[in-house]
Amino acid sequence: MTAKAQQTETINDPAPDLLVHLELAFGWCEQQACDALGTYLMNTTAGRALRRELDTCNQPPRAA
Repeated sequence: MTAKAQQTETINDPAPDLLVHLELAFGWCEQQACDALGTYLMNTTAGRALRRELDTCNQPPRAA
C-alpha cells in the first residue's frame, strides 16, 4: 500500500473519544475527566496567562 493510501485511511478513521479513553484508563466519570482536563489546561503556560487575564477583568472597579 502506498503512503498516500495509508494517509487517506487514517483521515477517514473515526476520531478517538478522549472522555471514553479516560473513563476506561482511570475509571473516571465524565465530570471527573472534565475536571482533570480543566486543571491540567489551566496549569499550562496558556492557562496561566488566561488566569492572569481573567483576574484583571474580575477585579472590582477602583474608586476615583
